[in-house]
Amino acid sequence: MSNLSQVRKFISDNQKSYRNLLETIEAAAKEAQKQLGDSCILRVYTRGDKQAGTQFKSAGKVLSKIDPPVTNEKIKAIKDIVGLTVVVQYPDQIEVAIQKICENLNNRKARELLPVGAERKQHSGAYFATHAVFQSTDISTLGFLCEVQVKTILHDAWSAKMHDLTYKPQGFLDQRMRLLVEAISQTLEGIEQQSQIARDIIESRQQEALKAARA
Repeated sequence: MSNLSQVRKFISDNQKSYRNLLETIEAAAKEAQKQLGDSCILRVYTRGDKQAGTQFKSAGKVLSKIDPPVTNEKIKAIKDIVGLTVVVQYPDQIEVAIQKICENLNNRKARELLPVGAERKQHSGAYFATHAVFQSTDISTLGFLCEVQVKTILHDAWSAKMHDLTYKPQGFLDQRMRLLVEAISQTLEGIEQQSQIARDIIESRQQEALKAARA
């Protein structure tokens, strides 16, 4: 059996377990959206929502992340065979969203692997996102992983635009174009941080005006 066939078989044999884990975390994320409101969590979606119903990372992409020899244990250790995206309004809401999802998962037999407030990083040079990895503790899906990406609105929109380009084979993009994409990503990050400051100033002034009116 080829390495690619082994990856495909593993995903096929365990697709029910992965789907169950994904549905559990998706339910916790959508519950968090209701609790925090759209002013915090704007959208929750899975890979299947943007890939014509295909919830699983392609076998080829999974294989590319594994150093030989390929084993089922190494395949199982891949963090994003299934995944979920949570879109928030502002950067400082990322940790709030992750914490609320964790709270909702307390009784759902899944636990977070990475610490809350994981470092926000530039993903594939195209956008910024915070990654939280959740592991099943249910006996039927023990040890299976699901990655949750938490992104702000602008980075989510930009990653959607750039997805096909940034996942082309290495070297396909002209180096100048790659630098341009990265520069735009940095600019968007700056805008998101500035919008957060603007929100804080506006809310502070609104509170001051309200206090003055009451007085």
